[in-house]
Amino acid sequence: MATGIVKWFNDSKGYGFITPDGGGEDLFAHFSAINMSGFKTLKEGQRVSFEIAEGPKGKQAANIQAA
Repeated sequence: MATGIVKWFNDSKGYGFITPDGGGEDLFAHFSAINMSGFKTLKEGQRVSFEIAEGPKGKQAANIQAA
């Protein structure tokens, strides 16, 4: 699994972006890819682990978990 930091996440829109630790382009993060119980959200600056998947508009984060 890759790791990174949440760049920003908008609760009302249900998506945001994660900056991978290894550098490269930021990855799209949709609330449906977050693995947690209750309200699925991420906080700016939060450390996360995730898998990289190919989405309709390019690479995106999948199976997102708090690290």
